[in-house]
Amino acid sequence: MPPPSDLRARAGLDVRLVPAAVLAWATAVAVIMRPEWAIVVVPSSIATAVALPWAWQRWSWRWGRGAVTSGWRAIATIVVPAVAVASVAVATRIRIAQARAHELYEDIGGMAKVQLRLVTEPKATEFGASAKARIEGLPGQVTAFGDESLLAITRDTVIESTAGIRVASKPCISGIQLNLRGDVEVIAPPQGLAADVRQQLFDSAQNLPVGPDRLIPAMAIGDERGFSLTDGDVMTASGLSHLSAVSGANVALVVGAVVAVFSWAGPRVRVAVAALALYGFVAIVGTEPSVLRAVVTGCIGLLAILVGRAGQAIAALSAGIIGLILLAPDLSVSVGFALSVAATAGLVLLAEPLARRLSATTVMGTWPAPVVRAVAVSIAAHVVTMPVLALLIGEISHVSLLANLLAAPAVAPVTIAGSLAAVAAALHLNWLVSALLWCAAPCAWWIHQVARLAAGI
Repeated sequence: MPPPSDLRARAGLDVRLVPAAVLAWATAVAVIMRPEWAIVVVPSSIATAVALPWAWQRWSWRWGRGAVTSGWRAIATIVVPAVAVASVAVATRIRIAQARAHELYEDIGGMAKVQLRLVTEPKATEFGASAKARIEGLPGQVTAFGDESLLAITRDTVIESTAGIRVASKPCISGIQLNLRGDVEVIAPPQGLAADVRQQLFDSAQNLPVGPDRLIPAMAIGDERGFSLTDGDVMTASGLSHLSAVSGANVALVVGAVVAVFSWAGPRVRVAVAALALYGFVAIVGTEPSVLRAVVTGCIGLLAILVGRAGQAIAALSAGIIGLILLAPDLSVSVGFALSVAATAGLVLLAEPLARRLSATTVMGTWPAPVVRAVAVSIAAHVVTMPVLALLIGEISHVSLLANLLAAPAVAPVTIAGSLAAVAAALHLNWLVSALLWCAAPCAWWIHQVARLAAGI
């Protein structure tokens, strides 16, 4: 029996890319964890990628749900997962082979002088500091551990130091980690407008009271240089650590602000300007997993607007997962990437239905719609990220739902004011940077107090 002609029009969600994204992700994880299993993992994943869509296409009508697609489109539904899985498997295995052939891999267990470029801001650890870095000729990223002096070095700085070469404690493409010993020599400081913006925003925030001085740069552009180990523990224990990691909320605010300013222009102009804003945003905040996922999803969303297929968030998320894992397989074993994807999927699938259900209850039926929606968003994000936290980290904050609800009203003002301050810094308007940071300070202080109180419970 052929499917009805309006099935595609009535479909609420386009889930045809979901099997491809899940299998591509699982394949990358399997190949990174056990490279020698690639010869078994790849054929099995391709067979599964072909079998699952074909089975759904063949039997969905008997389940009373309708076919995913019909006719020649069924070929794409079956072929795309197979191609995605094969591409990810081959790309991941090639990168691992290149990493194993690098000269540093032969020095595991010994010492070597290395030159590396930091790709993330150093973060305080129990024994000093750590940062992600890249080494010329070595695929993927390495984790570099050093003493507290590493905290004074910013992202995009090229440094040189004697380091102990060790096997990576966590699965990754490079397979190694570095323990920096002795003095760290700065070969090339960060250059360009993005580095100047980050530094100016950080310096200006130091004049603020305790709390806002570190939270505003972190929430606006992901700069956590002011965070001590205690600060990180407080944010994690309270369940508010996601606020200091730039993610989809920041991207949505940036794109929304740009589109609002250019509301007088046509859709192509608005999309073009929003794309430029996203490019500048990434240049300033860096390439953290949550940022990459959010930006790629945002770009696909902008493309959907141009071609007239807006609203297919799950399809955009799935395409973003496939593309990012193909370009950077290390993301497949990143906790931040997994949390970001889980939170996005949960908000898309659960937030709106949950808000409708809450509005229909006796208790919340008379509450303002924005408040009900905020509660729904917090519950949805909390529920979908709990399994990821339990599996990969082993810790779940029992007060995160309450803390997020209390902090929610202050998040947007801090993020918007901080982002505008970054723009002002790019234009060298120092007085405006200070004014915007002081405007955001009360809200940042409130978030800091909520985090402290929630962590102490």
